Formats: sequence, C-alpha cells, structure tokens
Amino acid sequence: DLQSLEFNLNNDIAINDNHSDQFGLEQRHLQMDKSILKTAVGDFVLTEAYSTNVSGLYAQSQYRFTDKTELTLGARYDHYSNIDSAFSPRFGLTHQLSHIQTLKLLVGKAFLAPTFSDLAISNNTAIQGNPNLKAETITTWELVWMGNWQHHSLTLTAFDSCIEDAIVQ
Repeated sequence: DLQSLEFNLNNDIAINDNHSDQFGLEQRHLQMDKSILKTAVGDFVLTEAYSTNVSGLYAQSQYRFTDKTELTLGARYDHYSNIDSAFSPRFGLTHQLSHIQTLKLLVGKAFLAPTFSDLAISNNTAIQGNPNLKAETITTWELVWMGNWQHHSLTLTAFDSCIEDAIVQ
C-alpha cells in the first residue's frame, strides 16, 4: 500500500503595477510497504519498504521594466530525506520587439528526484531499483523568438541542455 500525506502553501503578492512576487512551501510524506508475491516455488520480494519526506520552498519575482521588457527571477529548494537536496535557480528576460514579435532569454537549473520505482523495485526482469541513485540535474539556456500573426504563429528556439547524474532504466 502506498500512503501519501501532503501540505501546500502558495502566495502571490502584487507589489505594484510593475512588480509581483510569488512564494510558497510544500511538505510531503510518502510511505510504501514491502510487497511480496507468494508463489508455489517461494516468495519473491517485488518492492522493498520505502519512505521519504519531501520539503520544498520556492520564490519568484517578476518585474516589468517597460511596457515591452519583463524580468523574472526565481529559485526553488527541495530536500528529500532519503536522497539529495537541490537548489534550482531560474532567470527569464522577455522583450516584445513589436506587436507581433517577442524575444525571450531563459536560463535555469532543475532537478528530478528518482521515483519509488527507480529506487525500490526488485525481482523484475525489465527493471531493477537502485537505492543508491542520486537526483538528476539539468542546466538549460534558451533563446526564443516568437511571431504571432492573425492566422498563424511561429516559434524558433535555440537551446543548450547539460544533464548530470541521468536516471536511466
């Protein structure tokens, strides 16, 4: 049986017409009992017992410099009791070149925690859990041009992504 208990708090504050801040926190507890398959030839452990507490904090600030230019700065901190903690910053700058064209520069770092299956599955011919996995991290840079016309739109994106500690099956 999988049991989950979650708590979330989110807030959005308009400082003035050009500036807003968002922040929040979340807390989650996940617990999975050991799962055993009983057969005529013996018992097979399908999953080991698993439990984790997840805490997250985030904050973001959006500021409009002019009618055409907006800056977004944000950060998130996640802590998993059974694996890594991670800090994930993000930056975005958006500039409207004309009434139909927009240019965006986006930079960020994110992380993906291993799932229950990644960590705890056993006696499966297709995949095997690895309790020693670390969180996967990715750092991205994107430059985006968007054009919006009356009957169609076009988006061109150039990006670079660097993945560390990739979680693969």
